[in-house]
Amino acid sequence: MTEVIAILTVFGVPALVLTYFIRARTAYRLAMQETLRLAIEKGETLTTETLENLNRTRRAPDADRRTALILLSLGAAAMAVGFMNGDLEGFKYAGIFPFCMGIALLLNYQLRTTQEA
Repeated sequence: MTEVIAILTVFGVPALVLTYFIRARTAYRLAMQETLRLAIEKGETLTTETLENLNRTRRAPDADRRTALILLSLGAAAMAVGFMNGDLEGFKYAGIFPFCMGIALLLNYQLRTTQEA
């Protein structure tokens, strides 16, 4: 029974997270379309600059650093669980992927901040 719960958790949680993000993005786009439709119906003039600013994604300047730290901590925690508990050998290797992704994002953040300075 524990194996079934583990398998459902491993595959179910990422599917739920992905579904949440897709639904949130879809709701945002529908709200944006509704706003534009109402503006056009009222006779407002929409310039190309306004439309370009609406489509631009806004990302925090330190988003890569924050994501890198989260991935580093998740990878380190998974590897620590694998080393502490000898029965969970897979955690040692599963933790390497997010750890390496965190290192790559941290390097990306560092390179971008040195280029901007």
